[in-house]
Amino acid sequence: MNGKLLADEPYYDSSDCDSFDSDKEPEPVSNDEGELGQLSGRRKSNKVNYDLTCKIVIWQLGLVFENVTEFRTTVTKYALKKGVELDKYVNEPTRVRVKCKGGCPWLIFAIKEGRSENFTVKTYNPKHKCHRKEINFLCNSKYLAVYLKDRIISQPTIKGWKIQDLIRKDLGKYVGKVVCLKTRKLVLQKAMGDHVAEFNRILEYRDVLLKSNPGSTCVVKLTDTVDGKKQFNSFYIFFDAMKKGFLQVVENVYVWMNAFLRLLIVVAKDENNQIFPVAWAVVTQEKKRHGDGFLRFFNKTFTWEMVHSSLSLVTCKRD
Repeated sequence: MNGKLLADEPYYDSSDCDSFDSDKEPEPVSNDEGELGQLSGRRKSNKVNYDLTCKIVIWQLGLVFENVTEFRTTVTKYALKKGVELDKYVNEPTRVRVKCKGGCPWLIFAIKEGRSENFTVKTYNPKHKCHRKEINFLCNSKYLAVYLKDRIISQPTIKGWKIQDLIRKDLGKYVGKVVCLKTRKLVLQKAMGDHVAEFNRILEYRDVLLKSNPGSTCVVKLTDTVDGKKQFNSFYIFFDAMKKGFLQVVENVYVWMNAFLRLLIVVAKDENNQIFPVAWAVVTQEKKRHGDGFLRFFNKTFTWEMVHSSLSLVTCKRD
């Protein structure tokens, strides 16, 4: 129903199209029935997340990395693939500026945005005026340890010259033998741990074994060095469960000791031709006196009176 209110002011029914009139700009609404189903009027972002699996690095403004480490690694990857020598003359946790050496205008600058760890490219000049180089200082042991990790773990005794050939074949770069050996050391230390630090906790390991395996025998022997420090000599272990199992299969059993790779082992072989582990020890050197001492200690920690008289003891020592 149309009519007038208070003089000449028009009135519109709520069902009419003119029932609400405003001078303000209409707000963007959802374009659900459109071709793309996106919000109309929304500003498109030019940011692109970097893909670690890509083989060729293509820079652009707005390229986003997860953190500064990923950005630095990508810069090194690009420099080795392109054959250029780059310099990170601003290298901070919140910003990194990289330029090409030798007066080349190539430049890239990335910063950390907001509270996140994301690194975004803000400045980029793609022009190169330099020549390809075979030697690149960014091809260091730290980068190569990540690049050759799987190869070195699968072949831990790989020689330094072999690593050199792999780098020359895959990356086309020359790397010194010292860098290759350091690369192998870094990979093996990270994969297997620092053996020096592990041996320093050998007494803690012994205490945990005795606490979790009551009735077992675990002995650690240390020797004094010239500078007064303690040095690992041998480690002997005889689990209580092995003792009980050994007594149950003791009839017609042959026990021997084998020295191999500084590991002394005592195993039992029953009449069914089944092998049963009994005790073992780790020594610093494979010598005859270590084997004899291991057997003497084994005799002391085992109650031989409980063993059947038909038991035979056979030693197999490798001198």
